[in-house]
Amino acid sequence: MTQNNFLPLLALRDVVLLPGVIMPVSIRRPQSVASVTDALAITGDDKHILTSTQKDYKVDTPAIKDLYNVVTFAEIIQTVRLSDEVSKIVLQGISAVNLRSIMHDKYFAADYEVIKPQPELAGRQKELEEKTKQLVGKFEQYILSTKLISH
Repeated sequence: MTQNNFLPLLALRDVVLLPGVIMPVSIRRPQSVASVTDALAITGDDKHILTSTQKDYKVDTPAIKDLYNVVTFAEIIQTVRLSDEVSKIVLQGISAVNLRSIMHDKYFAADYEVIKPQPELAGRQKELEEKTKQLVGKFEQYILSTKLISH
């Protein structure tokens, strides 16, 4: 039996929030403000929300068809009201989730399930960490050798 996990869903325009990433986001659309406001009220101290990148950033008022089905479960770390129309929030991506269903009233809300890590990648963690260190080392060498980037 699957458990229903409904949370407000925030449509992001022109950015992707990934698990493990911390990112500030400006909130202007009434639908987005309502989504964040209700997420803060519903989830209490946890302050969780779902985020989905819009398929087309030019769409001002996205519909369900304008959102992806694989989204990010996130924590709202901070909220700052900049004016009556604009707020800034800081989000931290927690995990990738699949949407099972989306509802749309004054904002999007979705039922979701967490995507489980793939076991075939678990054994490659050490290899991936080593390759990441090598890549970072090569990038640092590049920065030190080029005059295009100040250091």
